[in-house]
Amino acid sequence: MIRTFLFSFLLMLATLGQADTVEVDILGMSCSFCVEGLENKLSELPDVAHVDVSLKNKVVRIVSKEDSLDMERVRSAIIDAGFTPAEVRKIRTDEH
Repeated sequence: MIRTFLFSFLLMLATLGQADTVEVDILGMSCSFCVEGLENKLSELPDVAHVDVSLKNKVVRIVSKEDSLDMERVRSAIIDAGFTPAEVRKIRTDEH
């Protein structure tokens, strides 16, 4: 009985507040310092759980802590870091 309750509780927690994941094409990245600067800037945002920047693909993947990501705040952080955000794609939550 306790195992069943625990499993149900964990399953409920797993489905509540699933994180959003988005990919943003980045214009203007050319070196590893660009990657580090962008990762640091985006990691400072309160609703960001994880940031992965690909210099090769010129893409940043952002995973939110909550069930939604403040894209205006993300866009502003990218611009503040000295880059231009281009296309934004929401990634299905079962991919991460």
